[in-house]
Amino acid sequence: MKKECSICEEKFDFVYQKGEQFPPYFPFCSSRCKQIDLARWLNEEYQISSPITGEELTTKDEEALADFLPDEVEDDCITDEKKA
Repeated sequence: MKKECSICEEKFDFVYQKGEQFPPYFPFCSSRCKQIDLARWLNEEYQISSPITGEELTTKDEEALADFLPDEVEDDCITDEKKA
């Protein structure tokens, strides 16, 4: 499945097999883009404008993850995390 990197906007192949780890740079296309994102957080270029409750965070994480996972993997992955 094709995804777009949120840093450089390059389209890249996202391949996930159930039971395996995510690609090393997920959700970015490369180590470079992953490092750029980290630097932006460390330089306070990104902000969370209001406090987020635990329930909101869990819901947002699930929604973000759902954008990247194929439908058949999505439900199993989220369910397994909640059990842990």
